[in-house]
Amino acid sequence: LRDQGPPGLALIQELRTHGFLIEMGFLDENHPEKSANYFRSWQDRFQTHDRHEAQARCLASTLQFDHCWWVEEHIQNTDKTYWTLMTRIRIPAYYHDPHTHQEYLFFPRIALDAPALLNGYRRYPLGNGRDFSPAEIDLLLNAFLATREGVHWQAGDILLVDNIRYGHSREAFSGPRSLGVAMAGMFSTEHMQSP
Repeated sequence: LRDQGPPGLALIQELRTHGFLIEMGFLDENHPEKSANYFRSWQDRFQTHDRHEAQARCLASTLQFDHCWWVEEHIQNTDKTYWTLMTRIRIPAYYHDPHTHQEYLFFPRIALDAPALLNGYRRYPLGNGRDFSPAEIDLLLNAFLATREGVHWQAGDILLVDNIRYGHSREAFSGPRSLGVAMAGMFSTEHMQSP
């Protein structure tokens, strides 16, 4: 980003000042289009069928969510109402490693698809709620492409990724594939001060 001159430096300052947000929603398990959504339902995620209890459990998960709220959805041509539990967390854009004393940028996720039922209404704006501009998205994509490292997979391969040091994505592919993911060494930003 620094190599991209004043626009890149301005974006670095925006990230340092505001951090960024991650917003996403958990649909009702009975929503008629739930099968099109690849996230768990709020009933499954929060292990209850009671909306008040689900929201209380969400709000109690302070390491995962800063705010939780309900969005009501009326299905056309029916008298049915479904509720989506929306969540938000604000995280700092930078991590200071206490062991190496190095500073790392948490590379913000760049959603090229708009918030929709399919993706859990996910948004990834700056920490002040402002969406990244098209020019800022270009800056981030150019920085990502300039520093990427590729891995060529073969059947049976195992790849360990330090998710703090490396962003990740995949290239386009064709044909079937099956991929398993396991997370370890969960990271908390609780000890970090918000910008």
